[in-house]
This record gives sequence, C-alpha cells and structure tokens, in this order.
Amino acid sequence: MAQLEDLNMDSLLIYGFSFKFPASSRVEFHPKFERVKGDLAVKSATKSIVMVSWGSLEEVTRKLPTVEDHAEFSLSKIRKGVRTSLTNVEHKEIQSSGHQGVYNHVRVEVPGKGLFAKPEQKEVRSLHIHCPQTGRYFVIYSESNAAGSKEQGENTLQIMSSFRCHQ
Repeated sequence: MAQLEDLNMDSLLIYGFSFKFPASSRVEFHPKFERVKGDLAVKSATKSIVMVSWGSLEEVTRKLPTVEDHAEFSLSKIRKGVRTSLTNVEHKEIQSSGHQGVYNHVRVEVPGKGLFAKPEQKEVRSLHIHCPQTGRYFVIYSESNAAGSKEQGENTLQIMSSFRCHQ
C-alpha cells in the first residue's frame, strides 16, 4: 500500500525543507520568495490549496516567543477577520523534525456574500513550527468550504506529516 501511495505523490525539496504532495497537484511560488522568507501554494486540480510559508525565527520570536504564542496569534487573526463564530475542532502539540509543533483545526462561519445570503462554513487547518537549526519558522495552512473539506484535509495532513524543516 505504501508503494502505491508513493507513486501518487511528488516530493519538493527547496532551501533545505521538504514535503510530499499529491502528484496531481502543482506548486506555485510567490515571485519574491527567498531562503529566509517566502511562501508557496500547492494547488490541486479541484482547486484545493495548501499554503506553506516561512520566515525569520528571530523576527517572529521578538513578538511571539513560543510556537504556541505564534499559533494563538494566527487564530486571533482569524477570529478578528471572521467576526462570526469560530469552533475549535482539534488542537494538539505534535513533533515535526524533532521540534514541537502546534496543530489547529477550526471551523469558522463567515457571512454570506450578498444581503440575504446564508453564512458559509469553512474549515481551517494549520501547523506552526519553529526551527532553531535553520533560523526559520514554518506555517502550513489550508482553508476550505464544506464541500472541499475532505480532500483539503487529506492534502493538508499529507503535507504536514511528511514535512521536514531540515534534512
């Protein structure tokens, strides 16, 4: 079974970090990305998008000293931006490349577009990692509507579980 899964996966290794993603997806890089700071998107044929962002650990820890603080700050930005309900589905600490990471899965209800539109539910998943060896932080993030939640969740968890911030 693992060999069949590997045939359906591609690997990306850039600037010392790596992860696996569905072979049917494409990777798009932000035009101004560099070793110290940047982001990329893994886009599936069904428009499922998983973002991988990285930046200076020194800069982020000035304001947010721990990975837990960093993850909570990201959730607070979602709460402020949504202005409706946010439900914690799952919150846990995980190990990634020997570092403590913080995984969050939340469900948000966003106002519908238009005056009489119904609110829409979205699923947001994120993993925050601080890597002293590389001097960078990493955030793996995805957002989906209810219809795309299953595929989005699978793609996001595959990238998260295979992520290595240093080799």
